[in-house]
Amino acid sequence: MADTYLSRTPSSAGNRKTWTISAWVKRGTIFDSSSTSADADQVILGSAVGAVNYAHLMFSHDQLRFYDINSGTYVFRFKSTAEFRDPAAWYHVVASCDTTQATESNRFKIYVNGEQITNWANEVYPSQNADTLINSTNLHTVGRYSDASSGFFNGYMSEYHLIDGTAYPASTFGQTDTSGVWVPKVGPAVTYGTNGFYLKFANSGAMGTDSSGQSNTLALGGGTLRQVPDSPTNVFAMMNPLNMSGSMLLKQGNLRAEANGADQAAAATLGITSGKWYFEFYYPAGDNPELGLMPANKSPADQSSSASTSLDATAFITNNGQMRTGAWSSTSTTGLSSQTGESLIGVAVDADNGKMWFTNGSGTYFNSGNPATGANAQATFDADWLSQTGGVIPYTIVATGAGNYTTVNFGQDGTFAGAKTAQNNADGNSVGNFYYAPPTGFLALCTDNLSSTLTIPVNKGADNFNTITYTGTGSTQSMTGVGFQPDFVWLKSRSNTHYHNLYDSVRGATRAMFSNSTDDEVIEAGNLQSFISDGFTAGGFAGTNGSSKTYVAWNWKAGTSAPANTYAVKVVSDSGNKYRFDDYGTSAITLELQEGGTFTFDQSDASNAGHPLRFSSTSDGTHGGGSEYTTGVTTTGTPGQAGAKTVITVAGSAPTLYYYCTQHSGMGGQANTGSLFGFTNVKGTLQGVVSPNTTAGFSVVTYTGTGANATVGHGLGKAPNLVIVKLRSGGSSWAVYSRAVGATKVAYLESTSAFFVSGGNSFWNDTNPTSSVFSLGNEATVNSSGGTLVAYCFADIEGYSKIGTYTGNGSTDGPFVYTGFRPAWVMRKSSSNAETWSILDSTRSAINAAQDVLKPNTNDAEGSATWSTIDILSNGFKMRATDASTNGSGNTYIYMAFAENPLVTSTGKPVTAR
Repeated sequence: MADTYLSRTPSSAGNRKTWTISAWVKRGTIFDSSSTSADADQVILGSAVGAVNYAHLMFSHDQLRFYDINSGTYVFRFKSTAEFRDPAAWYHVVASCDTTQATESNRFKIYVNGEQITNWANEVYPSQNADTLINSTNLHTVGRYSDASSGFFNGYMSEYHLIDGTAYPASTFGQTDTSGVWVPKVGPAVTYGTNGFYLKFANSGAMGTDSSGQSNTLALGGGTLRQVPDSPTNVFAMMNPLNMSGSMLLKQGNLRAEANGADQAAAATLGITSGKWYFEFYYPAGDNPELGLMPANKSPADQSSSASTSLDATAFITNNGQMRTGAWSSTSTTGLSSQTGESLIGVAVDADNGKMWFTNGSGTYFNSGNPATGANAQATFDADWLSQTGGVIPYTIVATGAGNYTTVNFGQDGTFAGAKTAQNNADGNSVGNFYYAPPTGFLALCTDNLSSTLTIPVNKGADNFNTITYTGTGSTQSMTGVGFQPDFVWLKSRSNTHYHNLYDSVRGATRAMFSNSTDDEVIEAGNLQSFISDGFTAGGFAGTNGSSKTYVAWNWKAGTSAPANTYAVKVVSDSGNKYRFDDYGTSAITLELQEGGTFTFDQSDASNAGHPLRFSSTSDGTHGGGSEYTTGVTTTGTPGQAGAKTVITVAGSAPTLYYYCTQHSGMGGQANTGSLFGFTNVKGTLQGVVSPNTTAGFSVVTYTGTGANATVGHGLGKAPNLVIVKLRSGGSSWAVYSRAVGATKVAYLESTSAFFVSGGNSFWNDTNPTSSVFSLGNEATVNSSGGTLVAYCFADIEGYSKIGTYTGNGSTDGPFVYTGFRPAWVMRKSSSNAETWSILDSTRSAINAAQDVLKPNTNDAEGSATWSTIDILSNGFKMRATDASTNGSGNTYIYMAFAENPLVTSTGKPVTAR
């Protein structure tokens, strides 16, 4: 809406005491990243008469501000503490006023995404029965100051309501769906009153048309409003003002990237990890951009014509007909030619098969390329480019000087901001407005298409990870509100310098370990006493529940109370016939089978012929004088033939069991059925006990070391990206593996030390984890002979968890990290330098900027520390501090993040902006 607005001057006054404004808005220019002060104020609604009486609801320096001034005196005045600088998704803003209320705080309320704002930098309530300028006979404007030709709203608006005569809450216009996402109610049941209006923006030729039934249509001023399909229910990619060169200018709703100097670059708001996608770039003659893909873990701020290789970008260089080739890709220049005239370039990306095609400026694919069949791509790239960099992001470089630009169309504007006549070509899902027809099977990059293309297993992050805060009592207390029975609880006193306390359901409640110390596991009844269905119970110890002290608890779900696992059974000759499981090297092992779990013993291998496996409460079953145990046990088929199996669902309080062969003695072993969580895993060379959550990519593993190179099963079904290992006794460090850094290095959770090379393959045996095991060297920290150890394993899950790396720039306009979800929790550590670990979460820091930090490597109380500041965003997070701990120039960092919600749920609900 830049330089364009809507206006109306009512012919008669309505109710100036009681009214509501509700609007969905998607921000374009973010003031923090803008080079011009003209973008500081962006008005949602204004009303004014002359220069001394005016009211404006607006984003001002990225804070939400609403004031009404009468002859220099504030009728009301509000400015949020929170900063709203998330351009990748939509905000829902509701202002509700009723000055007739007796209680001051009930007279004026502002909501964002359904939550009432309560933290204000300025807070002046109207006096009782005060008249405001809203619904007066003065000029009312949407998208501009009412008293000046400035304050233009640069962005998008949808579902805009002005209510005359009723103060409605936000819940009238929106609701929380089952995934915890705030979504609009289209056509809410409201009474609009005399001057009320409803802007659907449905009529492209008359965007100010009132759909309230009151005929209060607004007039267009200042230019052209373009109707686009980007909406609160289907969010399109655009260029990201938080992920670009510092002096790049984004215009036209962040679809035009204009250089303010040489070698300027910008990346899009939506990344690509799989699927087939199509988008277009337009540029005038002589502007000569580069167009392509960059890895999500790099920054376009590092980009220049000479630095593209270090960026690992793959792009078409339009001015010389060459290809930029990154480390993960190979390219072909066959049939390519320079495109220096006015051009419109189509780009097709097949992330599933690692290919990319470009059209020339007239829409013909170079080298007779055919994305639909996969033929003659200009670029091919390795799958690791996606998996090891967090995905790829469309980007452009405008390298030829100030004023040159390129305009992108991800399907929302086939006119390229009025430069072309739209050709109205949609993708195969009938989504988008493209100039050229997208290839068959290639889609517009928007949340509707992402939800149907990506596998998004976790729609609500809080179903698998959740943060709660509480105040201690000094006596036994149940902490609830987690939403599930946690398997891993990490506690820290916020108000005091007590140790971090870590508990898990595999080792068992009461067993504390401390991330800031090498101390051994401690067993105390006054610690966390039990895991319960909605949280946990703690005794009165100071570290977990001290009187009047404040705490945070981070909670993860690992395996459920009813896990399932299948063991492939073979019979081997080992001092007589013995059962073996999953080809493990030891026969007749003692199994751990969790109560409530269902365990299948697959006897289809031919070696099982004549050896039916059964259970008993007596060692060696009927051969030892006992009887067959049949509670929860079913058998199928004939051992040694396909489909043969014995299945047991372990009953609560089941006795210690023994598995045995009904026909031969001495073949089996013991099966423990205690109350602890987890079950035996023998996928590695060491026997372990695992409690895995394959949906959320998290498992707890315990095992006994040997001091020799080994592997341990983790149960996730995909390779973990981060593993934390602790020896439970022996005063050992917390060893941290990160795939982003590599298996030759290790860091310590209790230390500030950088990741360092572990000599002699001693920690991880120089081997990255696989989908079934992680590797160990002979270092006692992770593999002490006879020592018992615990490992916490974390894998990337689309839309829920991300473990990766970024490079600092030493600026408050720091690097942006794309996660594909809105983070609930972020842990960071410099991998290259000796700096502290840090943890931020969206529960303790409910607004941006987030800076309520705790450090895993110290017992420090919580601090509101500017050195740790980030913005938590709908699609990732952005560094807002200059300190070397989190954003030192040129320093590398690892991070681990978990989601509140994915960017879009599997049911197609986009997350709101934060």
